[in-house]
Amino acid sequence: MSRNLMMAGQILLAGIIYYLFFAADHGPFRVETLLDRYYISRRVSRPVLKQWAGILILMFFFGAAIQISFSTVLTFILSADEAAASSYDQAIAPLISMEPDMVLYVGLLAPVFEELCFRGLAFSFLSWILLQIVRISDRGRSKLSPDHFLFFSAWIIANLFQTLFFALYHENIYQRIYAFVIGYFFGILVLVYRSVVPGMMAHIFVNLSGFFIDVIFPPDLPKGTKLILMTAGILTVSGILFKLCRRQSLRSA
Repeated sequence: MSRNLMMAGQILLAGIIYYLFFAADHGPFRVETLLDRYYISRRVSRPVLKQWAGILILMFFFGAAIQISFSTVLTFILSADEAAASSYDQAIAPLISMEPDMVLYVGLLAPVFEELCFRGLAFSFLSWILLQIVRISDRGRSKLSPDHFLFFSAWIIANLFQTLFFALYHENIYQRIYAFVIGYFFGILVLVYRSVVPGMMAHIFVNLSGFFIDVIFPPDLPKGTKLILMTAGILTVSGILFKLCRRQSLRSA
């Protein structure tokens, strides 16, 4: 319980900092990044309140597909090394116990905190620093068009760095690899939606589905079934990302 209270305090502090210094639009569920505040000359459409129910459902499938993909890939990798499998199981076991305080910590508090810190504070600050450099090198232009090559280059670098920090935040090597991949995906969500909230939703569903993955898909499933699940999960994640980027991209503003 003390751990949850400490995490709640950290969320409050990170949320206040992000709200005051990094959120350009303080409307309900609408958070623009520093990218919008200083560098985008055309506004990008962001979700309105009535669209959030659909986003919630989409993020549920996105998070569940990520968990299924990673879990099935990991079973193939760890099946070749019993020592690595045992080490990973020992590291992950406390995190997926069904104790109420652990479910609250892993399923809600940790995702909210991590999205605020890495996709909120770190991503916004890194983007701002890089785009300051871009602006100075681009003959003093105060704003950059969203389809400007330097704009995308700065965003990609910022997203890679926040993803690296997010990966190093985790202790286990397999968790770090996993965190690096999903951290980059959640960075894309921030750019698409101009909000950290969809990433929080997806992150929560990723973590919550981890509590039930062994029940829904037991470890003794045939390899063929696991391969089908892995393929379905990867295709679902890829399809959702493609749809989001195509439907609501920077170039569509």
